[in-house]
Amino acid sequence: LTPTQAAVADIKQDDYGNIYVLGSDDSVFKFNEDGGLIATITVPVDIAAASSAPLVCLAVDEYQNVFVGRGCSASSVVADARLYAFEYKVDSTYGLAWSGDSGEYIQDIVIFEGDLIVATSEETPINDIFLRLYPAYTMTEAPTVDAVRTWTATMPPVTDGEDIRH
Repeated sequence: LTPTQAAVADIKQDDYGNIYVLGSDDSVFKFNEDGGLIATITVPVDIAAASSAPLVCLAVDEYQNVFVGRGCSASSVVADARLYAFEYKVDSTYGLAWSGDSGEYIQDIVIFEGDLIVATSEETPINDIFLRLYPAYTMTEAPTVDAVRTWTATMPPVTDGEDIRH
């Protein structure tokens, strides 16, 4: 699927029919609805340790801005987790608007009613999932989490060999 034959970590579609593919090679590929590649975003490794933390999720807002989460792997530490925002420019290119240390492992990102919501965990394997809400985010600076509207869900313990798909 990707031009570089990279493994795919996440796929999203925007309101205009474009498909965004998050590759394991630190790239986001944007395809039009006919399958033509129209943009490539290279996600920077802005701290040396981040190379051990894979890109795990992406989200696209109504303005075609792209948000990418660098999560965790067996060899990464929580300091490696990052959140990136790429602004869609008038010339149909993308530029890094901001990035920041999430302070937690990023699991997923969603845009809902103009708010950025990031699902995170403090440890791996995952015991608790936190939903961090960043209301009315902008592309000019990294947003601040709304501490009042943060939710936590405890994951049930999993024993070796147990099927958790129920």
